[in-house]
Amino acid sequence: MAPMLVYLIASFLAAFHAAIVYFTYKRVPEPYMDEIYHIDQVRAYCKGNYGYWNKLITTPPALYVLTPRFLCQGFERYMNSIMFPFLFVGLYKLRRRFHVSGNHLDAVLTSLSVSFLPVLLDTSILYYTDLLSLTTVVWGFAALNPQISAVFFFASVVTRQTNIVWAGLYVFCALVKNFDKNRPFSSLFWTSMKHHAFVVLLLCFLLFVHMNQGIVLGDRTAHEITLHIPQILYFLGFLLFSAAPVFLFDLRKVVNTVLRRWYILIPLAFLMYLAIDCCTSAHKYLLADNRHFTFYIWRRWFMSFDSAKFCSIPVYLVAIFFAFPRIVNCQGLLISILGLLCTAVTLVPSPLLEFRYFIIPFALWRTSILERRQNVLLLEIFFHLVVSGAALYLFFEKPFRWPHDPKDLQRFMW
Repeated sequence: MAPMLVYLIASFLAAFHAAIVYFTYKRVPEPYMDEIYHIDQVRAYCKGNYGYWNKLITTPPALYVLTPRFLCQGFERYMNSIMFPFLFVGLYKLRRRFHVSGNHLDAVLTSLSVSFLPVLLDTSILYYTDLLSLTTVVWGFAALNPQISAVFFFASVVTRQTNIVWAGLYVFCALVKNFDKNRPFSSLFWTSMKHHAFVVLLLCFLLFVHMNQGIVLGDRTAHEITLHIPQILYFLGFLLFSAAPVFLFDLRKVVNTVLRRWYILIPLAFLMYLAIDCCTSAHKYLLADNRHFTFYIWRRWFMSFDSAKFCSIPVYLVAIFFAFPRIVNCQGLLISILGLLCTAVTLVPSPLLEFRYFIIPFALWRTSILERRQNVLLLEIFFHLVVSGAALYLFFEKPFRWPHDPKDLQRFMW
């Protein structure tokens, strides 16, 4: 009965997403923002021009290759409507894999909550790569067969290069879970042999980096690698906000954890202070593009006074004491540390504060932790839909014009 319910909900989600995309086409018929480059590229592929590459695109071409040709006549956004139910089913399977003994309904509600994550849902109505990137990573972790998992991770890497890190996390988790203290070398050897396809994936990735002379495709000037350690802190703030209903119901437990671990607070706060002081970076896009919510967060909070960026340290501390114990309790200390390191590897080199970069680590964290209180899960779904609806209202109903470009409407978005 449970699988049937999952597939019925998935069908509803496909129709739900397609309806939003239909409305989007009515209100925003022309390609908007990054869609201009993505749609230009996919239409070139649809015409058989596989030698063409728009130099403003910095990620690989999986989305353009996988898009059905019948969508290439002005219906490209529906590609995400096709993928949306696959994401939900993948999240459900992943949640069940993490927590086999868990309730089916809890897994369904958790998967719905992650599917409705506002930054994910709102950007998926446009022809962006984020939904495909998350879907392939989720199915990579959810697949029971390592070879099938490698295929999904290959698709994820040719959607976004940094997904190679999540493929590595999958293999490390397998090594940790299958490690046998009584026969350490043979257990590691046989686990490695079962995951030989990932060696091929790694070699292909290294060959790509060598031939491309770097990870980034196209224009590299906007994606120069930096040591942007505060990205981890911004992610913690994003996590705390996105999981706010779970946090509020756990507030007493978090406070007790802080009181028990008070001796960690000062050194941790000091490390955060050093990271913010030495490595805060404000990308030119963050300072100049007033279409993104991050523009206003940065200007109205982080730039509001000299020490404003340090005033968020208590929020980051609370987020750590909320998020880390939850995942340690469910996945163990070593895997939790590996997950944190992989999150850092994907975020720290990026100079741009961009909420979309937080989608995959948040989704993996949220499906990893066990939350069985159905009232909390329902509230979380409601919260995500309200935030998403508010952002979409601004996107559709509050357009504005730039003085230097008055002919085109600009819209607020994540």
